[in-house]
Amino acid sequence: MANELREMKLSQILGKPTPEIWPVIAILNEVAQLCKEGLVDFAEADFAYREHVMIIWLKYGSFLSEQLRIGQFGTLGWLKDEMSRTTSAAAIDSELTAAVPFVQDDFLEREANL
Repeated sequence: MANELREMKLSQILGKPTPEIWPVIAILNEVAQLCKEGLVDFAEADFAYREHVMIIWLKYGSFLSEQLRIGQFGTLGWLKDEMSRTTSAAAIDSELTAAVPFVQDDFLEREANL
């Protein structure tokens, strides 16, 4: 995912996920569902995935929010909204911070090096 986003491929410009991005979206959506059901502690999910959620939503939120997809990815939107309402020590604590290019670059470089 990180390499895909770092390369600024057409999918990112168009705001539509590529096959490399969909597994990440699916995992985050599942985490969101588990949080919503109370099966995963929100604070733990926030700590582990906040930066991922904010970057994914910044890049692909419009696409995921489209009417045909809201039923499938509405829970991820819910998680993003819940995370946005809480404070965090994460480097990317909001959509606004996620929009800063050097913040994105730092996050994506760390993720690509994992």
